[in-house]
Amino acid sequence: MMSVSQIEEALREIMGPQADELAKKTGFMRRKRKGGVAGSNFVQTLVFGWLAKGNVTVGQLTQMAQNCHLTITGSGLHQRLTKEAAEFLQQVLAKTTSYIMKTEAADIPVFKRFQAIILEDSTTISFLLRYDLRPQAH
Repeated sequence: MMSVSQIEEALREIMGPQADELAKKTGFMRRKRKGGVAGSNFVQTLVFGWLAKGNVTVGQLTQMAQNCHLTITGSGLHQRLTKEAAEFLQQVLAKTTSYIMKTEAADIPVFKRFQAIILEDSTTISFLLRYDLRPQAH
């Protein structure tokens, strides 16, 4: 099982340098300007903004952006909510999920009696996206 410090280290890496790399790879960030939008400060703004208050407004996100070293207007943030941004955020989520899945299994003695443990869950997470990201048939 991961310790709190390991989780912190992983999130700093994923929401920092790796987010910047993914932003370039997905086309979300084309050039880097000092003080401008980067993959890391964009993803931190959205994640921490939504964590602080689930139904957050663009204005509240711009306030959170300042905490993430990003100065941006509401319209500037709104303009960056594009298909590339959605693809970028999807890649960050995939990177985070794959990292968590690679961690070692917890050594819980009671579970050793079973060959397999199957978890069934009907929980869904819905995202409001402006674009349909499903692959298109050609």
